[in-house]
Amino acid sequence: MSKNQDFFPHPSNLRNHPNMLRLNKELPNATGYGTVVWLFEKLRSEDGFKYLKKNIDLLADESRISSAILILVIDYSGFFVTEQDDNGDFFFSPLFNTLMLPYNERKKIKSQAGQISAKKRELERLEQIKELTDKLRDIDSTQQNPALLTLSEADSTQQIREDIDHSSQYKKKFYKEKKPTKSSSFKKSKPDQIFETDDAIIAIHKRLKTTVRG
Repeated sequence: MSKNQDFFPHPSNLRNHPNMLRLNKELPNATGYGTVVWLFEKLRSEDGFKYLKKNIDLLADESRISSAILILVIDYSGFFVTEQDDNGDFFFSPLFNTLMLPYNERKKIKSQAGQISAKKRELERLEQIKELTDKLRDIDSTQQNPALLTLSEADSTQQIREDIDHSSQYKKKFYKEKKPTKSSSFKKSKPDQIFETDDAIIAIHKRLKTTVRG
């Protein structure tokens, strides 16, 4: 289907339609055919594909077709039907409306798709506004009380502090365990104290002193 809003489907065998054959017998030189097609084009540009019969004179001026021929084609060709509403008598074409069904259906689908897209865009816009509002609320809360952090920031900070405390405690424990202590094997002892428990050794020591003096 053409994107041109003035387009309407036109059957290639319209000239062979029984109603057209009868109309051409009454109106010479394809006047009937031309009038029907021209009225189709006119209906295509009207809301609801219908036209008020009281304005036939305007159609005659526009089309350069006499009002008598227009009324003849509308009322007796079989291509058009006259009905009435609050505005008066109007005519339309069942055949033309059938030809326009694919267009109307596509137009309806396109309209529904447009409405769905609009709702999706509105939903996305509302979600973005909500997300932005939440972020602004968090920022405002943090500014009012710097101690308030987001959950992820609080978790990260707490973990860092625990790591630092653990490292400090380990370092203190390490140095405490590695601190050198005086071994008993290196303890200086007085000579008299070394042998004070061995009477024999002490006696020998006294004799050696006496010998050296003598």
